[in-house]
Parts: sequence; structure tokens; C-alpha cells
Amino acid sequence: SIPASIRGSTSACQQRLLKLVQQVLCRIKISINAFYKKGGQAGAALDASQFVEWLHEFLLDCMYPSAPYERVVFALSLYRILLDVCGTVAHPTGRGLPKEVREIRQTEQAPIPETDQDIWMNSVDDALFSVRATRILVQNLCSQWDNTREEAYALLSRFPSPLPGYQEYADVCALINNGFKLMNSIRMREADAGALMITLAFDKFMWELGWNVVLGAGAREQSRVVTDVQTQPSLPEASPLLFVRQMLELVRSQILLASQDVFDASRNYPVYGSLMALRYMIKLVDFNAPQVQQHVEDWQQVVRDMILCTDQISSYTLSMIGDPDVQLVTSGVAEAMSAVGLRLHSSLIPDQSPAGFNPDRRGIQPVVDCRGHVVIEGTDDDDDENVLVVASWLAVKEMTMLLANLVELVPLAEEQQGVTPGFLTQREVSHIADLFIHILLSTKHNGAVEKAQVAFSTLCQRLLSSEAQSLFELPGKWLTSLLALVQSNKLQTLRRSAGLPFAVVAILKGETPSMPTKMVSRAFQSLMENVQAESSDVEAKVHSLNIIKAIANESTLMVDAGEFVSDALQVAIRGFDDEIWGIRNSSQQAYAALLKRALGLRSDGFIDPTRGVTASDFFARYPGIEDFIHDQLDTADTTKTLYPVLLLISSFRPPFENHKCRAAERLSRLVQSVGCAAPSYGIRHVAARALAPLVSITQRQDVIEELVASLPSNLSVSNSLHGTMLQIRSLLDLACKAQDPRPCRHKLVPLIQLLVPAENCWFVPPTVAATGFDILEILMKMVGPDDENESEHELLSLIHISEPTRLLSISYAVFCLKKKKKSKIMIDEVIIYI
Repeated sequence: SIPASIRGSTSACQQRLLKLVQQVLCRIKISINAFYKKGGQAGAALDASQFVEWLHEFLLDCMYPSAPYERVVFALSLYRILLDVCGTVAHPTGRGLPKEVREIRQTEQAPIPETDQDIWMNSVDDALFSVRATRILVQNLCSQWDNTREEAYALLSRFPSPLPGYQEYADVCALINNGFKLMNSIRMREADAGALMITLAFDKFMWELGWNVVLGAGAREQSRVVTDVQTQPSLPEASPLLFVRQMLELVRSQILLASQDVFDASRNYPVYGSLMALRYMIKLVDFNAPQVQQHVEDWQQVVRDMILCTDQISSYTLSMIGDPDVQLVTSGVAEAMSAVGLRLHSSLIPDQSPAGFNPDRRGIQPVVDCRGHVVIEGTDDDDDENVLVVASWLAVKEMTMLLANLVELVPLAEEQQGVTPGFLTQREVSHIADLFIHILLSTKHNGAVEKAQVAFSTLCQRLLSSEAQSLFELPGKWLTSLLALVQSNKLQTLRRSAGLPFAVVAILKGETPSMPTKMVSRAFQSLMENVQAESSDVEAKVHSLNIIKAIANESTLMVDAGEFVSDALQVAIRGFDDEIWGIRNSSQQAYAALLKRALGLRSDGFIDPTRGVTASDFFARYPGIEDFIHDQLDTADTTKTLYPVLLLISSFRPPFENHKCRAAERLSRLVQSVGCAAPSYGIRHVAARALAPLVSITQRQDVIEELVASLPSNLSVSNSLHGTMLQIRSLLDLACKAQDPRPCRHKLVPLIQLLVPAENCWFVPPTVAATGFDILEILMKMVGPDDENESEHELLSLIHISEPTRLLSISYAVFCLKKKKKSKIMIDEVIIYI
């Protein structure tokens, strides 16, 4: 079954097969261990090892260079199961292993004869950790698929050190040099493959074995090669430190090349590959290990050098993907930031740019077009423009993720309390936070903004979970400063406020559910005051509405901001009628986010039956909005605010139980009158949809009959006629779907007579005719007997609709209705002029 399912099966079938193979291997190993305990011979172990070796060789054959994605991923998953069950190098504690594998690990602790155990273990290890397996997995590190590269690296990290097939000096040099060559590529997948190769060499040779790898100086391709590999250095514990230092020197040389010619550096010597390798290596460094504790001061300097390199990188990358036409960080903003406690990032470390640094060397003029995309002027080559922008935002991405790994993994000085040395001080943490805020406030590239938000949120979560009071208070101070910056009237209005909402949300997401959440309520209250205050500036209102929208899009944050939903919806609805376009646009976006979060709408805007709320539930949860909706429907002086109010009501889930709601009954009358009298087609349509969830099950029949009785006799009143018919159609459709009791025909006679007049001729607008067709179709499904004692059912069914006679303003179509009563069939033919 494994060869047959290696590619052709579905994902679900492959997952079931993976579970089955894992169970089979677990049972084989448990049986062999039990066989040894009873004094069995090694023949069974040899047979089992032959099966494992066959499976291992088959999986390696499936990982050939041009193999399809499905085949390679499935083979890697099976190989991982082989290592989990049969491998002896991986998972010495059993942590993170499946239940069956943990049971095997426990049985292995029983005494087994060394000779038999060696026969079983050595035969399996020779198969799983062979030279061919290492070569093929290293080859899969260069795959074009991210999942394949990640899975191959995870498997190689479980191989013994040194890697089989890479014990010689020349092999290690080839592995690292190939990694540097790929890391220097402008293609992201190749740079990632090179970073993984270098990280693998760092893990297996420098961190675990203490080998010292010496690199050539400079960033040029001919000088960035391995010049020496010392397998027995004088200080093996310093080997990881020396290699990280050499990588930092490589980053500095790449920054210097960018300062001389940013186009050449972006195309031939991009820095994001080196940053990616540093980020992967930092994840492997255990700062409590002897390799670090014996060189604490050196590692502290390495951390500071990493922060300084990120400063230098941000100096030229943000000048490429930032918005020079609408600068957030201007002299006025600098004064405002200083007044509220924030500092400009460039003032934290003086002289952070290398000598001769000039990002505008070739007349580069980055501007932002009408779509919000960064465009580089001063070059005639579109390819150069794309390479420069992509290289800049990828550098920002890797730079922020590197800093996020630092603040997440590196011990903080204020938390150690003299037990172990810290590697990041509070000043350096504040410096990193200012860098994140600087990136979020000065760039408009969506990719850079999103990665900076993730990194900033990681920093805030680390600080808010800290026991040091000085660190715990920092995110709250940053939030206060950002909210004060919104009110300072120094920020110019950008498209969706650029990264400002991302910065606020990143701080708020730092509060974990286990801790008391206070910042969300404080931020929402401040934003609501900005929007509601008449003295607030236009820019402050726009930024506040955009931040409210960003908070509403986060489900975890809205749990603590539920008390402000009612007021926020009212503010957003009033913003629909504002004279300023920016406020109207921000209000509409905030309204959509709040509506989706308050009513449990799906991402496509439709009501989720399992999460939607009825009118009674909504008004019980948000009682303050009932009077506001009533006033908006009662006045109905403008369609700009009337439409969002009706859209809110139409999003309620229809009641499926016999429950009366006073607020719903109060609003249903207003919705009926608004829908019938509205001159706008959109208002009439959404009013009909809003009426259905306000009418209870017991009142539905009465309301339909009341609407039928109120149909205007004068067909020239098209708006009133159309609005009433839309409401009838909405209620009938809901009654049909809910399988309500069928209405009696004699109560719908006025409606039938209006739809099918005796003279068979009816000149009406197309909208009214289309609504009439819909009502007829619903009636055909649900019309019942005249009274309860009548046992013979009369059914109507549509049997034919002809094509229009001609493409003119006045045309007609013929449709036939078939009415059955026992065996008698009557066909009525009606001509309706459209």
C-alpha cells in the first residue's frame, strides 16, 4: 500500500496510512523488545531491520530531484516516523513523541543483552543515518517548496554529529560554501536554502563538536569562502561565538556595499540571506549552555552588534520602502514624539550609518503611487526598481524577525537578579521597541508592516509576562505615547493610517488571556473620546477610526472591548454622513469590522447559523443601541445613515423559536414604513431583508396578511408597491424555509389578483414584475387548502416561461401555471408586458 499511495492518494488517505505505518513499526519494536527479554535470538531483529532498511531505501528513492511535491512530502513524513520509532539519536527524553513511541522508549529501559541490542540498534542506525540519506536530505534543502526544506532540515538536525558523509575537511567546506552561494541569491527560496545549510553546519560542527570554521573577509563572492576548518581548536567552546562574529562581519560588509551602490548590492549582495542565517542560528543558541556562559561578555557584545547592524540596515531600507511624500517621521512629529515619551529611532545610537553611506547616491527618488505602492524614480530599468523594493522589504522582514528572536530567547538583565548574567538591558529593549515603532510609522509596504507587527507583538508579550516591574510597565508606556501621538495633530492622514493601527494592536495582543487585561479598554476609551469630541482634528478622528477597525478585526481583543461595541457602532454609523471623505471611508471600514465581530458574520459577509445572534440576543447584549436605531429609523432624513442601520438589522439571525422581543416589535413597524416609502431601490431592498428577522414566528402570518391588505390599488405608485412586495417576498421566503403552516388561499386573494389580473394584461416596471415572479414561485411551493376540513390539495406549478418577443423597451413573455385538483388540469395563460 505504501508504493501505491506515495503519490496518487488523497491527503486524508495519506494521513491514515502514516498513522497505520507508525502503529505497525511500534508493534514491531515492542515485539522485538519482548522477544529479547525472553532470551530470544537475534534472527528476529535482523528480519525487522531488513524491513526497516527496505522502507528506508524506498523512501530515499522517492526523493529524487525532479520528484513531484506530493511524493517528496509524503516520503519525508514517513522518514520522520521511522526516526521517531526506530532511531536512537533523536529525542533522548521522549518529549514531543507520540504515545505509542513513548511506550516504546519506556520498554527500552528494560535490560537487554548488549550483543542483541547492538545488533538491532546498529543495523537500524546504519540504515537510517547513512551517507546516502544525508546527501539526499541536504539536496532537498534546495527544494523550491518551503515545506520540503523545513522537513528536510528537521530530519537532518536529528542526525548524529558529524553528519554522515561530511566528516572530511573538504566536505564541510563544500557544504558551507554552497550555503553561502545560495544565501547570496536574490531569490528568496534559494537564500532560505543557503541559510539552512549554514545553520546546519553551525549546529552539527561548531555548536556540538566545537569545530572552528574560518571565513574569508568581505562580502564579495570570491572572498566569502571557507579558508580553514579546525577540527581541534584551542578553545572549542568559542567556535560558535567566532562563527557568529564572522557572520556579523559579513553583514557589515554588505551594508558598506549598499552604501556605495544600493542597486548593485540589492542585486548581487542582498543582506536578507545573511540575516536569515543569523536568525536561524540564534534559535539554536542556548544562552545557559557552557559555550555561552564561559564567554558572557563576548556574547553580550555580539547581541549589541546585531542590534547595531539592524540600525544600519533600517537606515537605507526604509528610505526605499517608506513614503517620502507623506512622511510620518518629520520634524513636527519628532517634537510630538519627544513630548509624549517616544524618541526618534535615529537619535538612539549616534553615528550608526557607515562612513560614506548615501542611499540617494544615484538620484533615487522613492514615491508612492495612488495605489499605495512604492515606485522608485531615477532609473529607467523597471527590473532594477523591483529588485530594489523587494530586497529592501525582505531585509526589513528578516531584520525584525531577528530582533524578535533576540527578545524572545535572550535572557534580560533585569530578570536575572544576579543569578545568571543578562544579555539585553532595559535600554536596549527600549531601543528595539523604538526601532519597531519607527518601522511601523515610516513604511507603507504591507509585508514589512506585518512582519514588524509580529516582532513588536512578540516583544510586548515577553515584557508583559516578565516579573520585573520595570519591564512589565514598558508596553503600557508605549501605548500611552502612541495614543497621545494620535491626538497631537502631527500625523498626516495616510491610506488606512499605514502602520499606526498595527503598532497599537501589537501592544494590545501582548496581553495574554492568563493576565488581567486593562490596556484594551483603556485604548478603546481613548479612541472613542477622540472620535466623539468636536474639538478633535480630522486626522485624529481618521486615525482613531482606523485603529478601532484594526482592533475589531482581532477576535481576542474584542472580548475585552465588548462594552464599547454599542458606542463604536453608533459613531461609525454617524460617520457615514460626514462631509469629509476620509472620515466617511474610515467609518465604513470600522463599521464593517464591528458588524462582523458583533454579529458573528462569516468572512464573506453572510450570516453563520451557528454563531449568528437574533434581535433579542443583540439588544440584550448591547442595550444602548436600541434607542439610537429607533431614532435613525424614525427620522429617516438621510439614506447615508439609514442604509447601515437597516443593514445591521438585516444581519440578525431569524428567530427559530416562539419568542417575542419588545425591541423587535418596536422596530418592525418603522422598518415597514421606511421600506414602503423609500425612493431608493437599495433602501427598499435592505428594508425587506431587515423586516424578516424582526417578526416572530407567531406574528409572521399576520404581518404577511397585513402587508397584502395594504397593497396600493393604484399601480402607478411603483415605489410603494415595490417596497411592499419585497417585504412580502422576504417573509414568504423565510416562512417557506422555516416550514411554517401553509397560508390559506382566501387570505392571499388580493395578492393573487394583483399578480394575475382578470384581463391578463399588466403594465408594470421591471423591478415590480421581477418581484412578482419571485412571489409566485414561492406561492407555488406553499399554497394550501381553503380551510382545515378540505382534504383535497390544489397545487400550482410553473411549467413554461417563453423568451421575450423582441429586444425593445416594451416586450412581453408568456408563462403558464398548471393547477391540479384530482385528475382535472387547468392551464391559465397570462401575458405580462415588461
